[in-house]
Amino acid sequence: MSSSNEKAPLVGAPEQSPIYREKTQTKTFKYILFGFVGVVILNLLISVIIVSVMAALHNGLFALLLVSLLSFAQVEFFLLFFIRRDYLPKKHYWVVFVVGVFVIIEAISTDIIVLSLEPSNP
Repeated sequence: MSSSNEKAPLVGAPEQSPIYREKTQTKTFKYILFGFVGVVILNLLISVIIVSVMAALHNGLFALLLVSLLSFAQVEFFLLFFIRRDYLPKKHYWVVFVVGVFVIIEAISTDIIVLSLEPSNP
């Protein structure tokens, strides 16, 4: 019989290799996330510049498109903030990717709408 002083052996020794509690804590995943967020921000900045210039040239005609684009992008940044502050579990990183894809789609479609406008002849 075993004595009460013996402890159960550990399944994996911590000094052999790092133990990741979640798949989202690897360095590769963090680089992928930072790269994706960088692409979203770059696409968003290009769209905001294009829409702002066209809104200024056409007496604010595209101002609501700019507000829509920025408010939709705000959802992405709130998700990143909530995940960073651990208000949301880290297993919900997929939501950041889904919302980011929708921000990219909206930015591209906004650019298409704004740039397809025929210049008006006064």
